[in-house]
Amino acid sequence: MLHALNASFARMKMPAPDTLTYHAWDFSRMQDVNNKLAVITGGAMGMGRELALQLADEGAHVALCDVDAVALQETAELCSAKGVTASTFQCDASNEKQVLAFRDHVADTHRTDHIHLLFNNAGIGGGGSFVNDTREDWDRCFNICWHGVYYCARVHADVGSRN
Repeated sequence: MLHALNASFARMKMPAPDTLTYHAWDFSRMQDVNNKLAVITGGAMGMGRELALQLADEGAHVALCDVDAVALQETAELCSAKGVTASTFQCDASNEKQVLAFRDHVADTHRTDHIHLLFNNAGIGGGGSFVNDTREDWDRCFNICWHGVYYCARVHADVGSRN
């Protein structure tokens, strides 16, 4: 699986992680993910899409959320073509009400409140020097990258703690 992830990085025109960070991508240490349910925020493109595709290759069902509904649907179709269930929900991870609605969508769509894997992948960068970023740019980045992780972890914690 690690080789496939390196190929994924190449497709995204990103350098593969160096050997010091491989442990974060080495799924060989993970238990079998076949027929497990993975929840992925920011699943429409980039690392979120590649993660969804790799998990689908391993037989994991995926529940994806992102603000980009079109790219999200494309990712789901690519995953479904691998023979797994892939659901989508347009959601801003920095909006707690939308994250709660996503949790309910996952439970209803996958007919379970039992998730196995949660990947808080949604995030953005400032796009330039933080010296030149506006306060609004910083607030948006912080809300998605920090509050989004908190909201998603919190609403799925009661579900994940039973796994």
